[in-house]
Amino acid sequence: MGAMRLVVLVIALVLQLAGCQDETPAPVARLDLNRATVAELEKLPGIGDKRARSIIASRNARGGHFVRLEDLLKIDGIGEGTVDRIRPLVIVGPP
Repeated sequence: MGAMRLVVLVIALVLQLAGCQDETPAPVARLDLNRATVAELEKLPGIGDKRARSIIASRNARGGHFVRLEDLLKIDGIGEGTVDRIRPLVIVGPP
């Protein structure tokens, strides 16, 4: 009887794992730097409240939009490491 329970448990585990493999991860929407709010920017790695507000202030000083992601490098406290970390998470959409 013990061997039968073990077989049933193994089969259940295999079926459960097989079901997990069929799930496709939901696509992650990239954040548009030209439309993002402070709260949205704060969710990015390396961007806290102060940097988020600096990004928005810089965006506003540029007429409301960034032309390219590297424009962030002109903001105090944002370096290449930060830009590289957020690169896959953001876009620079049309103004």
